[in-house]
Amino acid sequence: MSIVKMSGLTFVGPRKEIEILATRLLVRGDFQPLSIDYSLDDLSIRSRIKTFRANPYDPILEDLESIWRTAGEELPVPSVSKDLKFRPFEELSARVSRASKRLRIWEKRARQLAREEEELEAAVLFAEVILSLGDKGRQALNSRIVKFFLGRFTRENFGRLEDSVKEVPMMVIPVRQSGEDVWAVVITVSGYLEGALKLLESVYFREFPIAETLKGLGPDWVGGLRRRIENHKRARSRLEEAARNYLNRSREQLEDLYYQVYGMQRIYAMCMARGQIGEMFILSGWLPSEEIEGVKKIMAEETPGTMIIVESSMETAREGRKIPVRLKNIPFVRNFQDIVALYSLPSYGESDPSLLVALSFCFFFGFMFGDVGHGIMLIAGAMILEKKNLVQRAFASVIKLSGLSASIFGFLYGSIFGNEHILHRVWISPMEDMGELIQTSLAAGIVFISIGMIMNIFLRYRKREYGKLLFDGQGLAGLVFYWIAVVFAWSALSNRKLPVPSGILLSTLLILFIVILLAEVLSVRLLHEQHGKTSNVVHVFEVFHTLLSFLSNTASFVRLAAFALNHVGLCLAVMMLGQMVEGLPGGGVIKWIILIVGHLVIVALEGLIVFIQTLRLEYYEFFSKFYSGGGKAFVPMKWGKK
Repeated sequence: MSIVKMSGLTFVGPRKEIEILATRLLVRGDFQPLSIDYSLDDLSIRSRIKTFRANPYDPILEDLESIWRTAGEELPVPSVSKDLKFRPFEELSARVSRASKRLRIWEKRARQLAREEEELEAAVLFAEVILSLGDKGRQALNSRIVKFFLGRFTRENFGRLEDSVKEVPMMVIPVRQSGEDVWAVVITVSGYLEGALKLLESVYFREFPIAETLKGLGPDWVGGLRRRIENHKRARSRLEEAARNYLNRSREQLEDLYYQVYGMQRIYAMCMARGQIGEMFILSGWLPSEEIEGVKKIMAEETPGTMIIVESSMETAREGRKIPVRLKNIPFVRNFQDIVALYSLPSYGESDPSLLVALSFCFFFGFMFGDVGHGIMLIAGAMILEKKNLVQRAFASVIKLSGLSASIFGFLYGSIFGNEHILHRVWISPMEDMGELIQTSLAAGIVFISIGMIMNIFLRYRKREYGKLLFDGQGLAGLVFYWIAVVFAWSALSNRKLPVPSGILLSTLLILFIVILLAEVLSVRLLHEQHGKTSNVVHVFEVFHTLLSFLSNTASFVRLAAFALNHVGLCLAVMMLGQMVEGLPGGGVIKWIILIVGHLVIVALEGLIVFIQTLRLEYYEFFSKFYSGGGKAFVPMKWGKK
């Protein structure tokens, strides 16, 4: 459970060797390229290096892909194991141009036909509206008083127009939606024609000449328009069939060409911001340190003329550059990495809290939502959502693990669908043992807050910030202060004698308070550390805020007991509603409907609320003690585009 150690690499070598190396790095999928501007600070050297911001293979790959699009077929999937032939760009470009020349014309014609077909379908809807009015509709269309327009807007502009026409003599009737466009009929009067045209122009209205289109159709407008639509469909079908026949005749050669162009496009996507001096190329990026030896082995075998420069993360950190973060955890913990990332990824060199988040998240959720039946429902629901691709796999795993935890706590509480008379409870009943439930939730909070502060102490030790480690309110002084305050609270609430005389504890608290208040002064005087200048008033307020947060953070964990009781109360309410209708005609069926719907609502609604409350405990009560975040994710380039 850790953050993977990263190294900065710079490769310098001949163009052909850098292309080969880039291919191997793409196949490995563990190299994140960097702009040459980032890796070179010396402007005198940087000025001599030529860079390229555009990928020369993008347009020819687009042309090649148009062959499959026009034929209505899926693109071939390039295999990473397929041998890549490094052909000159000019040769590949010429071959693609010859292969796609005819197809480009066909594709352009097919797009034009599809656009005209869309316009004709909108015209059909317009004609149906006019004809539904009978002779009056035809007369209105030819009237000099009333003016009709048919056209389209973007959805945003359509909304703007609707807001603008509320107080003007204009009517807007939407007839069809196509992607981000809205087709509409606009009706106005001749006296407002000039203002209407200006208003339509302001919302980028694209008019379709409906009047001219209808004139050549005779009396049967709808029939004539539908015949035109069918003609367009047949023409597009013939173009698609011709493209498919062309593709089938030359499939093997075209696929081979596609693999080569695709491969070169991915290589130059990686080398996009590369540097070039004459025939020498420069490629920089990040690589997990553990993978360096594997890359060096590839270089020794395939690119002996290429040099590698390795820069450690320590050197990079000293220069103030941000190092990308990759987390490495066991599968159970890996599911909760997204929960951490939702707040913020840890910065490089910071502790990864994913393990503690995984354990505590399951504990908190199960504590608040403990029920065997509802836990099983959560697991089943997560499996269904995952199967239908409605949620990501990692999030579905979090829900399933939360459901498992809820079921385990259900056995501890002896609760199944809110009924506590079927199972024998192993631990306590939330309703009958409310005092013990609250004590347990507070104890969990004390332990959790203490762990957060211990992690902060460990982090300060790694950063060699010994002043904050010893004297800060979130450091050792604050931790001891918190524990002594907890002992006082425990003694007062339980009417038990203090293990140490109260005078000694109070004196220790006072000394610790003074130490925390003078933390910066002590760091400078005793440890000779440098601190940024902070206003004395601001510092005092920060100290009081830190100490008061001990009380508020601890009290916040009472929500564990509160939501456990709330869960039982909701289950009892559902059961009572079911019992109330049992004596009515058909009451047996109604009772089961109420029970099923009620438990579904509990699992969906309360499950969501408990999930949010669990996140709150993680983010505000735990992360606030030690976690900074702000890390940038490690995003290596892979063979596939996604």
